[in-house]
Amino acid sequence: MNFLVYDSATGEIVRCLSGPSLTWAEAHVEDTGRAIFQTEQEVDPDCMRVDVSSNPPVLVAYIQPITAAEARAAYGAVIQSMLDEKARSRGYDSIASAISYRGDGNMQFAAEAEALFAWRSAVWTYSAAELDRVLEGLRIQPAIEAFLEEVEAACPFAWP
Repeated sequence: MNFLVYDSATGEIVRCLSGPSLTWAEAHVEDTGRAIFQTEQEVDPDCMRVDVSSNPPVLVAYIQPITAAEARAAYGAVIQSMLDEKARSRGYDSIASAISYRGDGNMQFAAEAEALFAWRSAVWTYSAAELDRVLEGLRIQPAIEAFLEEVEAACPFAWP
């Protein structure tokens, strides 16, 4: 059993206590602003945090903070790759080349271009807003793979 002593304001794990016979009472802390999380999961405090915005709090993966420029570059590159991959799945070179078919005489190409254009806008609008929330400390920084899944769920795409 593992007990994590964490900062109840930030979710940062400040101490890990573990042992097969460790009890809740033995893990008790008297520090103000600290709380205890119990888990059977092995925990690396450098890679995990307690999401204190959840009720009840949950253990989440954590990525070391990076600068705003690094975050925008890292997340932006994978988002752009996701957009380009969607266009490539229909034979376009990239989303930019697919969108260049807006207004094309080929109705299928024009419809796909319009759908991709609207989707690209939705994806960038959503992801920029959520990344801003991370950088402002309003949400925990998600793993990139998890963020892509979140973006796909928030901005679904269907071919016309």
